[in-house]
Amino acid sequence: MSLETILQELPSLAAADLEHVRDKAAAVLAMGPRGSTKSPKQVSHDNYLLDGIAHELKRRGILARDELLQAAHRYPDSIKRAEAIWAHLMGRMPGLRAVEMAALGKLVGRTLAEWLETRSKPVAVSPGTMVRNLSNVLVALDSAFPGYLEAGLLSWCWKSHG
Repeated sequence: MSLETILQELPSLAAADLEHVRDKAAAVLAMGPRGSTKSPKQVSHDNYLLDGIAHELKRRGILARDELLQAAHRYPDSIKRAEAIWAHLMGRMPGLRAVEMAALGKLVGRTLAEWLETRSKPVAVSPGTMVRNLSNVLVALDSAFPGYLEAGLLSWCWKSHG
């Protein structure tokens, strides 16, 4: 698709779609131009976990999306651990649709932020602290919803089972 075609289509998009386009463009810009020498392991723009954290930070008035991507690039080991944790979550809840994965990402973002604020040594919520603490996602989920993940009930926190 050409740039002209994209620009012609933009005015017809809904606000939510325009926000999605903005986030995708910011992710691409954060990765640098084609042929750039940036690190070979880039953050996936379809990372529901980071999207959920970005949503929570934005809800708290803390973040522009590019700040989270910058924090993610500063802590690549945290991102690798987060990918493993997300894979574990997907293994415990197979067959989630994209909208359900997005809801799970938002739930994780909120519970991680609340866990950071309420643990024995509270930490201020910021893009950097959220990314550095991605390895604590399972601890935060179990703190907020004790036993739900193990019992296969975590999806009850966001979807209707009627």
